[in-house]
Amino acid sequence: MTTAIPNQSLRSRLAVPGAFAALLLLLHFAMGNGYGFHRDELQFLDDARHLQWGFVAYPR
Repeated sequence: MTTAIPNQSLRSRLAVPGAFAALLLLLHFAMGNGYGFHRDELQFLDDARHLQWGFVAYPR
C-alpha cells in the first residue's frame, strides 16, 4: 500500500523559507546602521570595469 503525499501548492511550500529570508533581511537592515558605499569604493568599482595601464591613481 502506498501513501499519497498531500498536494501542496508552491506558496505553502515556500512560506517558511520566505518568512525566514524576510526576517534575515529585516535584521540586516536593523543592524546595518545605514552603511553605504563611500566615494572611493565606487571609484574602485568603476576602475575595475574600465581597466587601463598607467592610470594616475594606481601607478606601477
